[in-house]
Amino acid sequence: MPVELAKKIIDEVSEPEFQRVHGTQAFVLGENGDLFLNKACLEIMRYIRIKCPTMGITIFTNFQNANQAILETIHKEKLVDFVNCNIDSVNEDMYHRIKGIDLSKVLKNLKLFFDLRRQYASNIPVQIYSITLYTYVKAIYDNFGVLPAKADRCMGESIYDDFDETRSYLEKLIDPAIDRVTKVDKVMCWAERERVSKNKDFAKYQCTNLSRVMREAFIAPNGDWYICCYDAKNEVVLGNVGKESLHAVFFSTKRTEIINHLANQRFRSVGGPCCTVNCCQFVGLVNEKECANLFLVTEKAD
Repeated sequence: MPVELAKKIIDEVSEPEFQRVHGTQAFVLGENGDLFLNKACLEIMRYIRIKCPTMGITIFTNFQNANQAILETIHKEKLVDFVNCNIDSVNEDMYHRIKGIDLSKVLKNLKLFFDLRRQYASNIPVQIYSITLYTYVKAIYDNFGVLPAKADRCMGESIYDDFDETRSYLEKLIDPAIDRVTKVDKVMCWAERERVSKNKDFAKYQCTNLSRVMREAFIAPNGDWYICCYDAKNEVVLGNVGKESLHAVFFSTKRTEIINHLANQRFRSVGGPCCTVNCCQFVGLVNEKECANLFLVTEKAD
């Protein structure tokens, strides 16, 4: 997101009248991505601290694009209040098959974050989520009868639940007083929308993100306010905050109608990802007692 657009958003949120109506409490930077991809991330966070000093700043990152200068500045200036990240394995081969990126670089930057936190006593907590390859592949297969879209990454390989190894490694790095390593047992299937049937009776489904759609603004780098974080392709756009105010989009007829459709389970009327609302549900393993290394992926996804 360009700095100018970010500042426009921050300026509006900082206005007393906006706060009186909306009561914004926090900014979340990098959701559905990595904050550090934005070269202006430090400038944006500094501006939030200046204009909205009482609001929290939460970031999402996989630490791939972090570096010492950025991390040191964050701790030194206390620019962040909370960090979320995913580390789904500490096995280099397994991690690469899940994320497609270099684990050694991720862990190097994570360790650096913790070292600098101790040095500057910033006490910024870190929540590490872990979705094992086994859990994801098997949950998709058990619930939808298909292999994940990127199943070719684990072709012909026996995959197992390696969370205990991941937790053991990460717990040696974290501060248990403020950090957490959490296993994700139920997965979100938004990445599999193209592979599952859209011809479903959606009356039995609820919009699992409706409360957030009603309360939060999800803003893409180009200023589009899209429906929610499950809309990975930004298909359902409520307005553009580069051209309109946040307040105007919030009270727009389009947004009101879409929320009404979601609340009344008229998902096809919304369109986009809501046409596969079955992929917005959290699903787990159907047979959790099955031996962890029993599931062997040997066929390509259709």
